[in-house]
Amino acid sequence: MGAAMDIQPTLAVFVQDGDPHVVKLVGDFDLSGAAAVRGRLSQLDGDVDVDCSGLAFIDSSGLQVLVEAHTACASQGATLVLVDPPDCVRRLLAMTGLQALFRVRSTGLTS
Repeated sequence: MGAAMDIQPTLAVFVQDGDPHVVKLVGDFDLSGAAAVRGRLSQLDGDVDVDCSGLAFIDSSGLQVLVEAHTACASQGATLVLVDPPDCVRRLLAMTGLQALFRVRSTGLTS
């Protein structure tokens, strides 16, 4: 299994191939990092766990990328799971009414 990393101005994206693929996001997921995350997610086939535990901020651009990735996974019969989303992600999902769209899993490892 290989691991790769892209660094954006305020967002690091770590991808680990596997079943499921694991995409870890660290920093601020906003317009400046949306294209890079979209590109990385679009290259993955199968189930994807998006580890959100390292996010400090997410805006509508980041949310749009997650919605697109969820839709792409569902169209292949795969699942996208948000793992350990922090309060900023949970609030945005609740404000937009999208919390029911995503599967969410807590590992209990976040503070």
